[in-house]
Amino acid sequence: MLKIIICDDEEYIQEEIKELIFMMSNEINEKFFITTFSSGEELIEKYSIDTDILFLDISMGKTDGIHTAQYIRKIDEKVLIVFITSVMGKVFDAFKVSAHDFLLKPIHPKVFKSEFIDIVKKAKNNKERVIEIKNDKGYYKIDLNHISYITIEKNARNISIVTNNGTIFSSYSLSEIEYKLTDKGFYRCHKSFIVNVTYIIEINKNNLILRVGGEIPIGKSRKSGLKQYMMEYLGAKL
Repeated sequence: MLKIIICDDEEYIQEEIKELIFMMSNEINEKFFITTFSSGEELIEKYSIDTDILFLDISMGKTDGIHTAQYIRKIDEKVLIVFITSVMGKVFDAFKVSAHDFLLKPIHPKVFKSEFIDIVKKAKNNKERVIEIKNDKGYYKIDLNHISYITIEKNARNISIVTNNGTIFSSYSLSEIEYKLTDKGFYRCHKSFIVNVTYIIEINKNNLILRVGGEIPIGKSRKSGLKQYMMEYLGAKL
């Protein structure tokens, strides 16, 4: 079941989108759990990182859709944001928060139908390529494609998840993360490192060179296993 949030300060827009989703639910045989909010402030306070699709009004009161989306993106890289707007004046601002699509008011059912089918397909694919992480600052949903490697901190109490958007710390053990990433393109290349194999551009005697720059160690006993896993995982994608 996909979880959808509708955030718009006009209640009739909330109801209109809900009705269109219910219609599509029967047509494409999918179930959806829908939550509605009337302001950016309320959404930020109650946002859940297990959300798959977010319909977000650009022009709201104190906290508009762009600023709300900026906050959401700090904790959730993967939710599909669909902006609702009557004008396209802020379209370039929307690109900064990786908006998936736009819905123009008034909403036309035929347009919604064609776009919603694509949105649902993308959201279902997204669910397979995310990991949810908890630390003392809260919960995060991270796109697996953005993670280059994961390592144990020097104090051995925290791990560092190194992504394209910065480093996120967590109290999970490396073994716990390794289990969560089973069959998702990650390999325990060293007792203190897990690497995203799609980031490897060269395997040296003692190190792996990554396409984002830098290198990480590889254990001697793990090198042949890494090569075998890379052939199997990357070969299956060809």
